[in-house]
Amino acid sequence: MFYGNKYRHPKSYNIQKKTSKTDREARDATMDEWKKLWKQGDSRLRDVISIQPGKSDNVMKVIYEIEGPKLKRNGVLTEEIIPIYNGILEQYNPDTAHIGKLPFMKNNSLMGGNSDKGIFLQKTIYNNFFYIDNMLRNLRINNLVNERQLEIIKIHYNFLSKYVHVGMDSLEIWNDSQKSDYERKNYEQVIYRNMIFLYVAKLFHLYLKVFVSSYVNDRNELKAMKYNKIIQDLESLSKDFWFFDNEPTEYDVKNSEYLKEIQKRMGKTITNNLVYYDNPLERMKMLISYRKQMKI
Repeated sequence: MFYGNKYRHPKSYNIQKKTSKTDREARDATMDEWKKLWKQGDSRLRDVISIQPGKSDNVMKVIYEIEGPKLKRNGVLTEEIIPIYNGILEQYNPDTAHIGKLPFMKNNSLMGGNSDKGIFLQKTIYNNFFYIDNMLRNLRINNLVNERQLEIIKIHYNFLSKYVHVGMDSLEIWNDSQKSDYERKNYEQVIYRNMIFLYVAKLFHLYLKVFVSSYVNDRNELKAMKYNKIIQDLESLSKDFWFFDNEPTEYDVKNSEYLKEIQKRMGKTITNNLVYYDNPLERMKMLISYRKQMKI
C-alpha cells in the first residue's frame, strides 16, 4: 500500500426514525435524500462512490474513496500524491485501539490515559485501513495486484491465520506439535523448516523492495545499491515459494496439468490459468516428494 494513491473505506450510519413508521422507511428515505444530493454534486458527498442499505433496517452503508495529500516541493504544491498509508502508520496506535478501554490502560496517568474519543479514532483507523478486507480492496483499486494475485494473497493469509486463530485446524497443529521427535518423521521437520524459511525469505524480499524504492524515488541510487544484492539473493532463495510475484516450479506446472485433467473428466470448466494450491504445507510436502522421485 506504500504505492497506493487511492483508498476506500465503508462507513455505517444508524438512522433514527422520526416521522416514518418503521426503521426501514426512515433508512430508505434518508438514502433517497443522500442520493439526490450526491447526484446534484453536493460537496459534502464528493468522495462518495456508493450508498447502499446496511444489514439492519436502520443502517445505511456509504463507501468513500479519497486520495492521499499532494506533495510539496520547495513550498510548491505538486501533482505527486503521497500514499495515505505513509501517514496512517504514524497515527495508528494498536494499544489504544484494542486494549485502550481496559481500566489499567484508561486510567494510567503515566501513559496519559486513553479518552473515549481517542479510542474511537484508533478503532476507526484500524477498521478503515488495517482490517484485512479493506487492505485487500485498496490493493485492488490501486491496481497493485490483479484478481488472480489477490486470490493468492487470500490463500496465504488464510493459511497463516490458522496458526493464530482458534479452530479445528489450530487444534490439529497443536496436537502435531506435541509429538516427540521419535514419532515425527524427519521429512516432516524438513517441511516445516522449509515453509518457515520460504515465508521469511519471500516476505523480507518484498519488504526490502518497497523499502529501497524510497531511495530510488529520492534519486539516491548509492543507498539503493547497498540492498540490491540482498534483494536478488532473497528472490533466488525464495524461488520455490510460488507466490503472486514469481513463477511456478516444474512440479506446480505438472500438478496443474494433472488437476485440470481430473476437472475435465468431472465436466468442470477449465481455465487458462495454472491451478494454484490451496494448502501451502501440503504443497511443500508434494514438492519435496516430487524432487526426491525426480532426483532434482
